[in-house]
Amino acid sequence: MKSADGPTSRPGSSLDLAGYYMAFSSVVAMSTGLAFVVAPKMMMALTDSTAKSIPRIVTNMIGLGYIAWGVGKLAAVISGADAVRNLCRLFCISLTFHFLASFSIGDWKNMLFVVIEFPVYAYFGFVYSSKFSAKVMEIKKNR
Repeated sequence: MKSADGPTSRPGSSLDLAGYYMAFSSVVAMSTGLAFVVAPKMMMALTDSTAKSIPRIVTNMIGLGYIAWGVGKLAAVISGADAVRNLCRLFCISLTFHFLASFSIGDWKNMLFVVIEFPVYAYFGFVYSSKFSAKVMEIKKNR
């Protein structure tokens, strides 16, 4: 099945730049989740949490949320370029709410995260064309 702007988007098709970024991002999310499950005190210390002690069940749920988020990203990568593009678009919506929530409480670290991540997801979701990636792969094949 051909996508509107480039190479095939069927499962198992070759990855483009957006797919590589999403795969890397999924590994980061799953690693963070695993760290919350295995070393919750260290992770809570890194988040500058004002809570003195967080119940283990809460840190486990945070960790499992991160792992599920990473698995969702990986599923999009496996599903193909169209799924990655759609997921990037959905992340733009959630990052907008994340920014507004962080702004309302004055959480500048989270706002910085959104300011860095939002343009990347917006680019891959709305601007990026995998035609460029297809041309690069064609050039590599011809060498």
